[in-house]
Amino acid sequence: MSVAEQDDERQARASRRHRLTPQAADRTLGQMEERAAKAHDETLSCAVTTGRRALAEWQGLAGRLRELEAEYEQAARSESRALTRLKDALDLLDKFVEPPRMTSASMRPGGPSAGGLAVPRPRRDAAGGVAVRMLGVFELALDGRRVTHWRGQRTQSVMQFLIAHRHRNVLRDELIAAVWPEADEDGGRHRLHQAVYELRSTLRVIDPGRSLIVCDGGGYSVDREVPVWVDVEEFDELAANAARCLSARQAGEAIELSQQALELYRGDFLGQVAEADWATTERNRLRTRFVQLSIHLGELLAGRGDDGPALAAVDPVLRMEPWNEDATVVKMRCHARTGARSMAAAAYRSCAQALHREFGIAPAVQTTRVHEQIRAAVSAGSARGGLTVSR
Repeated sequence: MSVAEQDDERQARASRRHRLTPQAADRTLGQMEERAAKAHDETLSCAVTTGRRALAEWQGLAGRLRELEAEYEQAARSESRALTRLKDALDLLDKFVEPPRMTSASMRPGGPSAGGLAVPRPRRDAAGGVAVRMLGVFELALDGRRVTHWRGQRTQSVMQFLIAHRHRNVLRDELIAAVWPEADEDGGRHRLHQAVYELRSTLRVIDPGRSLIVCDGGGYSVDREVPVWVDVEEFDELAANAARCLSARQAGEAIELSQQALELYRGDFLGQVAEADWATTERNRLRTRFVQLSIHLGELLAGRGDDGPALAAVDPVLRMEPWNEDATVVKMRCHARTGARSMAAAAYRSCAQALHREFGIAPAVQTTRVHEQIRAAVSAGSARGGLTVSR
């Protein structure tokens, strides 16, 4: 075949490819339809009709294919987010079943910490280290110098995710799904690279000689050679040690450790970034632990007659969960012992109203029984000219 013939063949193939578009096919069918009408050619008219049916079927299938592609992309993003949530849930389960880190020396009387339990390491003030607060307002300090200027919320979100998962390498796709869940693959990677660049630039302002963010194995992590103190980890360890002391009936040690843990809880986990889906599971876990710890502390303090501190321990719980009956019982008993009879009754009514409003239920039998016992003690005390409620 000559060069000219080859060129003609290429042009013919290009022409055929051009005709295989909906617009070109519709134009061709229209021309054929006009020709058939002028020539009164029924065979050509039937062919045009068949062609139009085929075109409509093709367009319908092409449209459905585009819909399926969009559904596939959405499903892929949902799968990535679900995988991230699963990994977070498994991490949380590990925290629940992992026993507190303790040493034999720390268990001896007069050991290095309250109750003879090990103090979490690394320390908040470790030289050359990083201190991070994630309970309440997010704060990060390098060697005692706080980072105050973040280059956008997404840059900060990348840092938060890496800190929360700092004991492992975080894959790029996992980071993208957590911080930019609606982004497509190319857009997500571009945003991630930009955010990591800005994050490193932000941290270098504080410490020019060190890069805290490490790229390794297709993902990112916090440099494991740098000591990092995180308030969440210390809160968890103090709470676990307090629970151990409580089980061992070491009330004094349990109170001290509980108070230390609650001082760290300045608010919900990353409370200012409520739109971050990945943080929801951890936020709920920590809030539940805070509530349980506060109630146990309130009960311990009330048990030794410290009614004021006991009320201070359970009041934050009731601000978050006005329906919480365990905290309400502590509050009623403390008010009753101090003679604040109306406040004890008001605490019960407030709890009952919240339970009805939120869940459509009445207080439990045990809660109502305490309320009735207090009322009975008030009546008996009034008859005797005073109020006596046993501790």
